[in-house]
Amino acid sequence: MPILVDYEYQAKTLKKSGDLDSAKDIWLNSLAWQEYAAMRGDYIHVKGTVARLMKGRTVMALAPGDENIISARAKTIYDNLNKERVKRRLPRFEDNPPKIVDSINNLIVASMRSRGWSGWGSQFVADSDCVQKNILYLSSH
Repeated sequence: MPILVDYEYQAKTLKKSGDLDSAKDIWLNSLAWQEYAAMRGDYIHVKGTVARLMKGRTVMALAPGDENIISARAKTIYDNLNKERVKRRLPRFEDNPPKIVDSINNLIVASMRSRGWSGWGSQFVADSDCVQKNILYLSSH
């Protein structure tokens, strides 16, 4: 979490100073770290950012093509950390979170989709039966 907060603070500071290109770059880095966390099974930060994106309370909005940049950066972070793990004689990341984590992530994605969100962050979980049931439930309440 500190990385995300630091990136957001830097992005806000750069935006206020008028350096929009650097602010955008830092903002996309923040989202890339969040996507990396989602790749590892942690969707909580994505959920918070999506909620702020939906309300227009983020450093800036996402433009077309930003999702591809974010995903490429997240993949680079993932790959670099895996390489570092190998250098230190640690195993590569295991990409199979426990079933309870999958269930929680399904609910998080369903909560975003039930509010009509289809942008960045909604793509991390496929449309499983569980997600669809959660969307139906959340949409009716």
